[in-house]
Amino acid sequence: VCSSDLGVATDYCVGLAANGLLNRGKNLSIVKDAIAAIDSAAGKATLSKASHTGAKFITTDEALTLAKKN
Repeated sequence: VCSSDLGVATDYCVGLAANGLLNRGKNLSIVKDAIAAIDSAAGKATLSKASHTGAKFITTDEALTLAKKN
């Protein structure tokens, strides 16, 4: 089970969720300090693909600041 609001595996859950959202034209911010890759090379490739397809990368502190504004 993948969760978008918990720290999860970059090369699996994050990659699948990011691809699905970005392919649907959604804006996406990935909280980089809340994820980790099971396989380092696969994780880097996943983040590179997400970046090239429109994802932005933020920190947990930035996410919390954004949440407080909304």
